[in-house]
Amino acid sequence: MTVRDFVRALRRRWLLLLICAAVGAAGGGGYGLFQTPQHVANSQLLLSVSASDSTSSLREDTLYLQERMQSYAAVLASPALGERVAAALDSDLTGAEIAEMISVSVPDSTSLLDISVSDPSAETARQIAAAIGDEFPRLLAQLESGTQADGPNVQVATLRPPVLPTAPATVGLAVAALIGLVLGLAGGLALALLRDALDDRVRDEEDGRFAELPAVEVLSLHRPARRAVAGTASGADGDALRRAALRLCPPAPDGRMNGRILTVTAPVSGEDAASVGDDLATAYAIAGQRVVLVDAHLREDPSTVRWESGGRARPGLAEVLRGEADPTAVAEQRADGVRVLTAGRAAAGAQLPTRRTAEVLQEVLAEADVVVVVAPAVQDSADAEVCAALSDRTLLVVRQQRTHRREARRAAQTITALSADVALAVLAGRPREA
Repeated sequence: MTVRDFVRALRRRWLLLLICAAVGAAGGGGYGLFQTPQHVANSQLLLSVSASDSTSSLREDTLYLQERMQSYAAVLASPALGERVAAALDSDLTGAEIAEMISVSVPDSTSLLDISVSDPSAETARQIAAAIGDEFPRLLAQLESGTQADGPNVQVATLRPPVLPTAPATVGLAVAALIGLVLGLAGGLALALLRDALDDRVRDEEDGRFAELPAVEVLSLHRPARRAVAGTASGADGDALRRAALRLCPPAPDGRMNGRILTVTAPVSGEDAASVGDDLATAYAIAGQRVVLVDAHLREDPSTVRWESGGRARPGLAEVLRGEADPTAVAEQRADGVRVLTAGRAAAGAQLPTRRTAEVLQEVLAEADVVVVVAPAVQDSADAEVCAALSDRTLLVVRQQRTHRREARRAAQTITALSADVALAVLAGRPREA
C-alpha cells in the first residue's frame, strides 16, 4: 500500500476512525473516573547465606539461595505472612486480603526481593510494607528451622525501606482518556485499513482502470433514476453528459453522427444504466442529432419510461421483432426530441434473436444519426451480449460504492470477448433525497 492509498483509505473511513477514537476515549475516561486511586509503597530485601558447614563453598551457598528465590517470593505473598502482618499492625484485614495487596518480583540472577504494596491509603501501604520487612525473616526462620540443620542459614536484610507515597500510582481521568483515545485511534486505523482492503466495490473513477478500460466520465446523478417525463440536463450534469456523449460517439466533420449504435448496460441490475442511456439520448437530441432510444428489456418491466396509451402499453420492440409492427411507426417522439421505442409486450422468457435484432436496429438507424440501446444487465441476460455485438460501442455503467469490481471485471471481459468497443462510466453516488 502506497502513502496515497493509505491517505485515501483514511478519507474513505474517517467516520469509522472517529467512532473508534470516541469509544476509546470514552472507555479510558470511564475507567479513570470510576477506578479507586491506589498508592504503592515499595521496599527491597536482600537475602544472604552463612554456611553452617565449613566445608561448603560460597559458590554452592549462593546457587542454593538463588534456586530458592521464587519459593521465598511465594512466601512473601502468602496469607500466612499476611496474618502475621495483620497481627503486628492490629488490623482488621485478613491474611488473604493483605496477600492480595502484595506484589513480589525477583530480578534475574540476584538474591533480591522487590516488594510492592498497593492500597487506597498511602499510610496503610507504607505500614504493611514496613511490617513485611519485620515479619518475613521471622516466618522464614520458623519455616526452615530443623529442615536445614546442615545447610546454610538464610539471612534477610532491608536494603530499601518503604517511604510514604506522595501520589497515586494509578492514572488519572485525563491520562486514562488520552490512553483510550490513542488505543481507539490505533484500533480504528487497523479496522479501517482492513475494511478498505476487503472492500471490493468500485470507489471512484480511478478504480475503473482495474478492467483496463477508459473511464469515460464521472457522471453525478442528482435526480431520480426513473423520471416521469424526460427533462433537459443543465449545469454541471448537462456538461458531463455532453462531454460523455461526444467521447462515446464523436461526430463527423459535418457535425452528424453518420449512423452510430450505442448500447448502455451494467454488470448487474439496478445500476442506473437505463437512466444514463436516457440522459445520453437527451444530450444527443440537444446537440441537434436525430436520436432513437430503444428499450431492450424484454424479460422484465422496462427500466426506461413506459409510454402509456389508453391505459395500455404502446407496441414496442417485442412487436417489431415478431413482425407485428413497424419500428418507425411505433417509435414515439418526446418533447425533448428523443424518439422512444419501448420494450413492448414480450412473451415470458423472450430473448433477442441476433439476426432479427440486427435488422431492426439497421431499420431504426436508417432514419437516425445515433441509436441508444438500453440493454439488460450482463449478469441477468445474454441479451446484453447480443446488443453489444451489434453496436459500434458499449457503455458499461458502474456505481460508485455499490458495484463490485469483480462483477464489473467479469462483465467487461464478457463484452470485450465479442470484439465490442467498450467504455466505462463510473457514476458518483446521488445525494439522499429529503
